[in-house]
Amino acid sequence: RALLVAFVVLLHTILTPFLVALLLAYMGDPLVDRLERAGLSRTLSVVAVFGLFTLVLMALLLVLVPMLAKQLFRLYELAPQILDWLQHSALPWVQAKFGLADGFWKFDKIKAAISEHMGQAGDIVSVVLSQATASSLALIGWLTNLVLIPVVCFYLLRDWDIMTGKIRGLLPRQREGQIVKLAGECHEVLGAFIRGQLLVMVGLGVIYAAGLMLVGLELGLLIGVIAGLAAIVPYMGFVIGIGSALVAGLFQFGGDLYPMMGIVAVFMIGQALEGMVL
Repeated sequence: RALLVAFVVLLHTILTPFLVALLLAYMGDPLVDRLERAGLSRTLSVVAVFGLFTLVLMALLLVLVPMLAKQLFRLYELAPQILDWLQHSALPWVQAKFGLADGFWKFDKIKAAISEHMGQAGDIVSVVLSQATASSLALIGWLTNLVLIPVVCFYLLRDWDIMTGKIRGLLPRQREGQIVKLAGECHEVLGAFIRGQLLVMVGLGVIYAAGLMLVGLELGLLIGVIAGLAAIVPYMGFVIGIGSALVAGLFQFGGDLYPMMGIVAVFMIGQALEGMVL
């Protein structure tokens, strides 16, 4: 067993694209089977699913990613002002309200650490580009994986039923029924979990982002997407989302009550829909 683990760790760079392709094929196989039952051939069904995935990916790259990048740059611009507001307005109010001791927050150290990382973050693009161009092997490996994953995924999807049939043929006959039954139960549970979590993450991300943008929160899209991704852990997305949205709202709207009520309402609606629909 230890030898197997060492072998996998040693070859992880080679195995990674195949494992990613296997995961994508596993997620796409139910949709391909549904199209196949509708009358399409297996190959045409796989092509249709690939076309759908490509359209979704292109939409994300052309629409969502530029909007998120714009808000990330805006957050970078606002960060010094937000830190000053926290240090001189928000945290002193909390400290006075709850009777906390002076120096409780130690915000100077926190601010210095954040400012240092922000200074480094400004050079992220140049560092990444320099590293990528400095190591031609790494760049070639990245491009190879980029091409290899969809190719492997395509053939895995096309021959998925054949592969599972051959694997079943390798099982010992006296244990075949039991193993197939257990594998089927694992498949149902795992598939339902993955589909459910993806649905919750996407649904909550859309609800939070759209709601916060309607409220007028400047960083609403960014906070909504982060909260949606964090929803993979129950309640983490809600806590992170409403906390960061309230801080951003207090900074942007000041003492205006109605936008803050709108922010809270967005997350309450999201939680209600998660419990009743998602």
